[in-house]
Amino acid sequence: MFDDKHWRAWLKMIRPSFRPPAREAIGGRFLYAEYDFVQTEAIRVVQAFRSICITIDGATNKASKHILNVMAAGPLAFFIEHFVMDPKRETAVNLMGKLKSVHHRLRLSMGLAQDDNADVIAVDDVPTPPEPMWNLCTDLPKVMKAFRQQALLTGLFTFAYGCLPHGLHNLCMDVNKFPVVKRIMSINVFFIVNKINAVHLLTSMFEVVCAEKHGKTYSLILFTKTQPELRSAFLDVSFWKSTIAHEKFLKPLCMTIGHLEGDEATFSAVFASFLVTAHYFSSIDDNVAALCGVTSADLLELAHSRFASIYMPAHALAFVTDPFYNALRLNMTRIHGGAFLNLGQGSLMGQCRVALERIASVHGITRDMLLEQFSYFQAMSIEGTHLHSARLLKPALIRAQCDDEELAVLANVLVEVHGNPAGAVGGERNHKTNNRVRSKQRVRLGSGKCERQVAIAFNSAQLERALRKSQACEYDSCGSCVWQIRASQWATS
Repeated sequence: MFDDKHWRAWLKMIRPSFRPPAREAIGGRFLYAEYDFVQTEAIRVVQAFRSICITIDGATNKASKHILNVMAAGPLAFFIEHFVMDPKRETAVNLMGKLKSVHHRLRLSMGLAQDDNADVIAVDDVPTPPEPMWNLCTDLPKVMKAFRQQALLTGLFTFAYGCLPHGLHNLCMDVNKFPVVKRIMSINVFFIVNKINAVHLLTSMFEVVCAEKHGKTYSLILFTKTQPELRSAFLDVSFWKSTIAHEKFLKPLCMTIGHLEGDEATFSAVFASFLVTAHYFSSIDDNVAALCGVTSADLLELAHSRFASIYMPAHALAFVTDPFYNALRLNMTRIHGGAFLNLGQGSLMGQCRVALERIASVHGITRDMLLEQFSYFQAMSIEGTHLHSARLLKPALIRAQCDDEELAVLANVLVEVHGNPAGAVGGERNHKTNNRVRSKQRVRLGSGKCERQVAIAFNSAQLERALRKSQACEYDSCGSCVWQIRASQWATS
């Protein structure tokens, strides 16, 4: 701002004695003061979260360094820090050391723990805020699976799971590895991307040159002689049949990913998205599958495998206890049978009970009480109740309003479970902020100052945001929220 001539002219106009501060002050105490202010406000918001999910997501910055973004989400994500780690040193043990440090410092800033410094005196009469449910979400390199297992063994985290958009993206890549599908993709990329882009670029440049040099447009004789090869490919019916077949089972996946990349997606959408994907794969037409050289069984096996790479039993619990997906669950059972809902992870209700037992053991809740209240909840008929009427609200808001004494403990737990994000999408969005901040001029300030600028830019924008209270969103109009549309259609079928 101080370097812009228009800002400087305006500042001098309102105060003629104005002098811009020194660069050391702008990049020093001004930056630190703004960082402290923004982070303090962000921590106040995080303190109100019933559930805090620490997300860790890796990327390569403009300096070609591999960095890991650490966020605190509940489900709105706030930037905590990023750190650089050589991929060769990126082991589960080293990552666990970083995670414990972040977890401890975050609890300190929230007033949940005492400082390790012996010189700091704790004040006993200050009330300690309630402890939230701590969870972990990471992207999907192989090392992260072992890392998540270690995090669970520490007892600091109730659940540790993988990022849903990453899992679905990897599923798309798995589908494209089938030989016939791979050949279709390579033809599409070669002809549609390379050829069409080259044609448009060449013709547009030629027309501009002709207009400037000769005042008229000439035809490209040599180019027209090479057109038949391209034209024959575009007029080949078999080429487009295979392309349409390929599009039929990739389009639902891509539309689902488009919705889940936003942080409006609920935690229950994780199970629902893979369930609907499995439905599409199992219902695919035999002729379409034959054109792509795949079978429904092969695709279903891939879906189960990728779901297992991100899965925690809490996903099943969130899905079962979200009234929005009640009709979807019942109709899937009617169409495919109860075993279809397991997604390769065993009994659906058994998964829910495992999740509740994990919560009871970590949080010191009576296991039998949780399971009894869950059984009472399952025996209820949702149709005609306030749960059915409020099903479009996000599930955490619904459970927070539950005043039934028979469900008091379970409702409190479900508020925390449904407060988790569907994936590490906050970290992905923060990578864009990081690349924008890390210009050539700012990089000279040093990595620490760049990190503070990233925190200021990202968290100040997040503080202005408010997530929707409803699960109904504009994505329905463009078809991105596939399973939501299906849920409403099947509910009336």
